Amino acid sequence: MPATRNPSSTALIAPCLTLFVMGWACASPLAQPDGAPSPDMVPPHQRVLSAARARQADTSLADREAARRLERAGDSAYRRAAYAKAFTAYANAYPNAPTAYAYVMAGDAHWRAVLQAPVKVPAPTGAGPQVACALDNRHFPRDLALDLAQHQQVGLALAEAPLRATWWYLRARRSTRCLQGLAQDAARQPPESCADLVRLRACLGPPLPPR
Repeated sequence: MPATRNPSSTALIAPCLTLFVMGWACASPLAQPDGAPSPDMVPPHQRVLSAARARQADTSLADREAARRLERAGDSAYRRAAYAKAFTAYANAYPNAPTAYAYVMAGDAHWRAVLQAPVKVPAPTGAGPQVACALDNRHFPRDLALDLAQHQQVGLALAEAPLRATWWYLRARRSTRCLQGLAQDAARQPPESCADLVRLRACLGPPLPPR
């Protein structure tokens, strides 16, 4: 998705945006130092976390201001329950200047947007009652686990001591643990079964308070 960025950082960030979202650092695997693990052997959240911390060390004031503007746009959409728009804004913020807040809010907004999606009822087949699944378990467990690894887990790891002491952080951590359990349980269900969206909603809980 296209991101709104500070022009001074576009040249650096544009080639890396997809890699940030997918959980890969911007360095080539060929550039791994001797003895370093291959990227394929590193958990997704560790790859994203390493890239985010490296980016944090290389941000300018203009980068941080651009990120903050996008976070404010995300907050505005989140308050209106326009969660898909909120996700886009938060996800476009952290390539400029990664923050714990943007990563956590991006992941939270994404799954709230999923819950807002309309349920598609399958066409009748005459083979018994039809079950309307907004999501089935063919891809849901892996999608949820990867998204947590690329958003909430990274955000929680980036949080510094003052943020870790807040109710916002404790809520986000509790929600993340609940969602991790959901992903693990869903992986044990038949692929054609419906994803447990009631449990997904319960794990998310009430909307997190935007800044």
